[in-house]
Amino acid sequence: MTSFFLEKYFLKIKDHANKTCSFEIFPESVKDFLSTKKIRRKLYIVSHESDCFYVGETNTSIKERMNRGFRSYNTYAKTGIKKAGYGGYKWISPQNNLQREMVLHVYTFDDKYDNDREYVEVVEAEFCFLVRQHKKQWPTFQNEIHFNNHKDSQSAERLAREIFNQIWKNLL
Repeated sequence: MTSFFLEKYFLKIKDHANKTCSFEIFPESVKDFLSTKKIRRKLYIVSHESDCFYVGETNTSIKERMNRGFRSYNTYAKTGIKKAGYGGYKWISPQNNLQREMVLHVYTFDDKYDNDREYVEVVEAEFCFLVRQHKKQWPTFQNEIHFNNHKDSQSAERLAREIFNQIWKNLL
């Protein structure tokens, strides 16, 4: 059985006059802070109401992962140059996404998955596939999905379904 810890955050984007932006994340409750501090394998989902915008995985704190995406976006917004081909998350841009307040769900995996990125990527892919099945489209701003045949793919599929149901059980 895969163990993980679920946290829900509110993500707020503030646009600036120079075309850059900043963000703040607020936990749903005071007990939620594990993913902002722990260096552990995570799956994160950015959404607004019943729309899934993006699904990603990281092994850093969620604040650091968001910082990296926003730094890349801001560099691209100011210079028009993508660093190593990356211009930050598409869902940050006000031209792409008018929503400036979103929800950030973070699933921090047990430490036994710290060195098993492929497993978390399978959960990510299965989750994106569930979005596709239920919404008839991939997550709105998803750039890539990592598919692979992990030795524990059935467990990853079950976990993706469990996560999906926790997020959207009342919205679909």
